[in-house]
Amino acid sequence: MYLLKPRKDYSCKKLKKANKNAGRYFFSKDTMEYFETTLIEQPYTGWAYWIFVTQEKSIFNQENYIYKIRISYVNGYVDTVLTHLCLTRDAAIMCAEHFAKMFTALDPNIQERVIKFYNEGKE
Repeated sequence: MYLLKPRKDYSCKKLKKANKNAGRYFFSKDTMEYFETTLIEQPYTGWAYWIFVTQEKSIFNQENYIYKIRISYVNGYVDTVLTHLCLTRDAAIMCAEHFAKMFTALDPNIQERVIKFYNEGKE
């Protein structure tokens, strides 16, 4: 199933749970507070990943926020897809949607190999 819209049944809560269950700390309260990170919108979902946007304080200018597009795999690993190019919340959400469309347009066999590659290297 290839979904290009946020769905309530694939919430940020499920995203955080998958990360925690994998023994990872990306969404832990301490990590989120340290980096002043907030999740923006519902994640875009596919059959083995979530694509989502985070808002964080810029390390270069503490008065500004930056938006990052991230992908999380079923093993709970979170990777950054795009950073520092999205200067506004709306631009970041638009970029995340376009990335989701590009990723879901790949042949399912290619998607499976990409996800397997990431999951093998992050176990």
